[in-house]
Amino acid sequence: MKVEKKIFPLEDEDQQLLDSIQEYLEIYINYKNNYEKRWLQGVEKEAEEWKKKQGKSQLELPEFGFEFIRDKEIRDLLIRDWEEARLAFKNRLYKATMVLCGSVLETLLIDALSCIEKDAKFSYYQKYLESKNKGNKPPEIENWLLYQLIEIAKKQGVITSNVAKLSHIVRDYRNLIHILAQKREQLRVDSHIATAVVNLLIIAYEDIMKWHANRK
Repeated sequence: MKVEKKIFPLEDEDQQLLDSIQEYLEIYINYKNNYEKRWLQGVEKEAEEWKKKQGKSQLELPEFGFEFIRDKEIRDLLIRDWEEARLAFKNRLYKATMVLCGSVLETLLIDALSCIEKDAKFSYYQKYLESKNKGNKPPEIENWLLYQLIEIAKKQGVITSNVAKLSHIVRDYRNLIHILAQKREQLRVDSHIATAVVNLLIIAYEDIMKWHANRK
């Protein structure tokens, strides 16, 4: 027995609402695609400047010692994860590369901000709590979201504004570990994106290392 589908006409207001939603989605998709394109161009430009400074003609993932990390266990784990990221990138395992780079960046920011915990938490309070709930205290730094770590690190001078601006895109690619999020966000996983993320981490590492050196 074939079931016939009934089609009900929409009221003019409902149709206008749907049309507005469709138009908004198209604008958003175009904006996101353009933003991603500008992001890639920005990271590539930063990478080219870094390679010129290093005197290298092509991207070679450096060995990082993470000497400025105070906790030896965390330092060893970072070294291990970075080595794994280098190996993944070399073997074209781009999803693994990007997830590992995001984890390393997050850990570097947590460690740096923990060195100035009082100032970092005050900045967090001013930006995220002061206008909402004045009685709330900032959570522990290791519980901050990545975008919050990036913003407070920028405010405290741990990373430059350019690195902070580019780092925000890593938030999307941390979701690569979740298949449904990858499908929902339509995240690209290819050599260009992976190269951009690796370049970003290298530049961020340089910023953070200089910041630690200047504190001594």
